[in-house]
Amino acid sequence: MSELRAFLATKLPEYMIPSAFVMLDKLPLNANGKVDRKALPAPDDARPDLATAFIAPQGELEEFIAAQWRDLLRLARVGSRDNFFDLGGNSVMIVQIHHRLKQHLQRDIPLIALFQYPTIDTLAQFLGAQDTRPLRSSRASSIAPPGSAPPSRNAAPSPLNDERR
Repeated sequence: MSELRAFLATKLPEYMIPSAFVMLDKLPLNANGKVDRKALPAPDDARPDLATAFIAPQGELEEFIAAQWRDLLRLARVGSRDNFFDLGGNSVMIVQIHHRLKQHLQRDIPLIALFQYPTIDTLAQFLGAQDTRPLRSSRASSIAPPGSAPPSRNAAPSPLNDERR
């Protein structure tokens, strides 16, 4: 399978390379001679044949991330160094993982980080090194403190609110 994946990598963009392959003697056909998609077998839940060796997740954070990936990707196991996208993940799924991580960790996590760190070990290292700011802390600093007066509407004339006399 890795040879097939390598061959396809020379012909297709990375996002078009299937994450799972099912070998068939022949394609199931319907009465019209077209491929019967409903009769195609589903890929099993085994980890795809990847170039990276399986290394079990280490530590609580890696275990949590791995559990989320297994659930979303419907795989029996995922390794610490497996690439999310090589396992069949996509950008919609990464947004779901992002939401789950933010809820679990109760802090802001840049979505782009999940694209920059697509393996469990690199993502866990990033999240472990990231500061523990509470969620939405960047917005909280722009809100006036309680009890402060709102800005006056008549504070200074401007071209937008200056009345011509």
